[in-house]
Amino acid sequence: MAQVLAIGAVRAEIGREDEAGPYMFGSIGGMAMGGDGTLYVSDNATNEIRIFDQRGRHLGTFGRRGRGPGEFVNPIGLVHDGDSTLFALQSFQGITELSARGATVRYRRTFGTGERYSSLCTMNGRLFVSIGGDSAVIRELDTARREIRAFGTPFSAFIYGNPNDAAIRLSRQSGPTLLCDGPRATLYAIRGDQGLLRAYDLDGRQRWETTLPSFKVGIFGAQPGGGAYVAWAIDYIATVMPLGSTRVLVQVARQDLESTRGRSRAPGALITPDVVETRAYLLDAATGRILSQAPGAGLLTPLADTLLAERVTDPWPMLRLRPARVRVP
Repeated sequence: MAQVLAIGAVRAEIGREDEAGPYMFGSIGGMAMGGDGTLYVSDNATNEIRIFDQRGRHLGTFGRRGRGPGEFVNPIGLVHDGDSTLFALQSFQGITELSARGATVRYRRTFGTGERYSSLCTMNGRLFVSIGGDSAVIRELDTARREIRAFGTPFSAFIYGNPNDAAIRLSRQSGPTLLCDGPRATLYAIRGDQGLLRAYDLDGRQRWETTLPSFKVGIFGAQPGGGAYVAWAIDYIATVMPLGSTRVLVQVARQDLESTRGRSRAPGALITPDVVETRAYLLDAATGRILSQAPGAGLLTPLADTLLAERVTDPWPMLRLRPARVRVP
């Protein structure tokens, strides 16, 4: 990773264990950065969005648990359009649209409550969402948040044994994670628990698909009596990061599922497994071909072109902000 991405020293740390309040997280969910550099972070334990500057200072908090305006049920993903709109994706509860400039956040509307959207991203003023099922898995929405087109074939899943209808339905419920790459007019669709990554042009044409090697995938299985189960993946794609105009960096995390047994943190906290290893893959952006692989450098999420957030779960949930510089053309 050091050959393609220069990562600087920690600029700020967000998260503490010895102080109740906005610096103590039960479980860090989504994060996004506005065009002015304001950082928005969701806490899935308290169903809040907390607002920080790039020095890690808390600027404000928005939201609480509930199903009304300005309330959330497990806000698992945040996306900012770089202007004044923040989207909060909730677990099977639709997408909340907020006006967000600096520390000022206001509720606008909630949409897609019956659609089971699983991810979203914005690009050049356009909004894309993903959805599970047997039909096209990527949808584009207009400014009224109505679906105007659909594309992308469903992702298959690994089903153990003799699959029944329940196992097949369960395997297809979750749509891919989306990443919008505006400078390259590319939409990435990621099935994180299967090690699959696709690139689409904005006209909906699939450019390539890549399967990462040696991936310990999530397996769906059939139970007697017509039920189904899922064995959570040991590996998952943690981040996909376009680098320059010709490369894509994909980071895979390996989880220690046994480490979660009997663990307790803050009241209402969601328990997440420890990440025991990360691995980075460098892909050709035009073809998806894997060019190299190497040990990773922590769980890194791009917030801006020159700033990364490193997620830490042990000894407590926190973020470390690090400057970064791309080294490839």
